[in-house]
Amino acid sequence: MSSSSMDTGMSLSMAMSSGPMNNPSGTLRAASSETMAGMAVHAQMGADGNNTWFTFHLVNAGAAQEVGFSIDGHGMWVIAADGAYVRPVRIQPQILTLINSLFFLILRPSSARNTNSYTIRAVTRTHQTYEGRAYLTYGNTSANSSTVDAPWMSVIGSFSTNQTTLLDPAQLPPYPLQDLPRATRQLWLDVNQTESTVWVLHRVPFQDNNNRVLPLLLAPRADPGVFSLSETEQEVIDVVMQIAPDSLDAMAHPIHLHGHYFRVLGSKANSMFPSNMTVNEVKNRMRDSDIAAALDLSNTSPQRDSAHLPENGWLAIRFTANNPGVWLLHCHINSHLSSGMAIAFMEMRNHFSSFDTAVTTVPAIAPLTPLAEA
Repeated sequence: MSSSSMDTGMSLSMAMSSGPMNNPSGTLRAASSETMAGMAVHAQMGADGNNTWFTFHLVNAGAAQEVGFSIDGHGMWVIAADGAYVRPVRIQPQILTLINSLFFLILRPSSARNTNSYTIRAVTRTHQTYEGRAYLTYGNTSANSSTVDAPWMSVIGSFSTNQTTLLDPAQLPPYPLQDLPRATRQLWLDVNQTESTVWVLHRVPFQDNNNRVLPLLLAPRADPGVFSLSETEQEVIDVVMQIAPDSLDAMAHPIHLHGHYFRVLGSKANSMFPSNMTVNEVKNRMRDSDIAAALDLSNTSPQRDSAHLPENGWLAIRFTANNPGVWLLHCHINSHLSSGMAIAFMEMRNHFSSFDTAVTTVPAIAPLTPLAEA
């Protein structure tokens, strides 16, 4: 697969593989990958016959925008999200909106000939609109010959037919279904833009290592934004993130947790989660409320490592703190993260690996020799 690129303000990476109809996830017969950063990426499918499935791994490698994705004339079956298997969902005719990564299958249309090409479309769906295109071709012909033009979305990301809708992440329960563990603690985070260029996940900006020499893993301490969990036993933590009423901007944020998968309990835009109640209390005591209706505390709640905190609203997640270490929870927009929109969880401290003096001693570094003027 070859490409010519144009700076479109987005980066979408795509890997492909193919397999026979009777074993879509079996032996892969061909594989290639390319970054779809602009126009005219040409992908050729070399499998013979119509009864062939193709697996795509699609990654939104950008830092600021969601991306709508579609393939003209094809339906898609989503089989994994963030690297975790989900109950397969057919999304024809719908649009994939990405926060992080998805695996999906397509089936070669029975009407496809070796001269058919199908347009692959990627469109940013927030702020400024950019479009990237690729061409899916069956056979060895030019991508510009006999192109099938049947878009699910337009160049500005709007839907081309009244049958097209966005994929709801709540439609992606884990596969196989997994029991939801009972929470032992709940953490409330006030998400706030406190200054024109400062976003925080809780009260104050997180400082990378707080200007200390040794990282937290080697020298555990109570820095601002560091939450110490049980030192010996695993805990199950509910984290409720709420856009603060006094935030300068109530925009949405993609939230990512390191070191874990979490269960997405629910989210709602333009809504205020009761700060004096746990997630379970809201579900049981406010059963007729729209907030309770947005919560899924069953075995179908999605399993992800990234989730969407909607504008002027809230996001609730649950994870099992069973991985000794220091793990970051942060906004995935680079400028927000660099300004301090993060916290860290220090888990099972007594299980941290021991380090000898040679590892924890900061080496002496000689000063650089000044550059001589030419």
